[in-house]
Amino acid sequence: MEDFIFNAAAVGDTNTFDFEPTLFHFPSQLRIQRAQGWMWYYALHPKNKRVVVSLYLNINEGVARSSVQSPFGTIECSNDLPLETLYNFLAFVETRLRSLGVRELIIKNPPFHYNEEKGALLQVYLFNLGYTVTC
Repeated sequence: MEDFIFNAAAVGDTNTFDFEPTLFHFPSQLRIQRAQGWMWYYALHPKNKRVVVSLYLNINEGVARSSVQSPFGTIECSNDLPLETLYNFLAFVETRLRSLGVRELIIKNPPFHYNEEKGALLQVYLFNLGYTVTC
């Protein structure tokens, strides 16, 4: 199995993705929601250096939110991302957030029809890590 490169950085515009990000995940859209506080968590493919999984979070007063004003903001990833990598990415994000003093993480997932297979898998992984669903 390949070793993907996990990263955390300020939001930028210059990366190449292995998937098509949705509108609510464009840096310009994020800045409309809230001008400051955004962090980008992502993983790069070890060979082609393309982003294979991505999560934008706004961190404010100990709470990390994937969406501040948009209908959703979630983890997006390549269709062929290995399952273990998605799970390890979630653990990486949690560890980084704890180091920043974040006590609550809110991920606003889209309706399942946006990515049925990965959306269902993501939900199972989040449940396995102790997350809950709220409305």
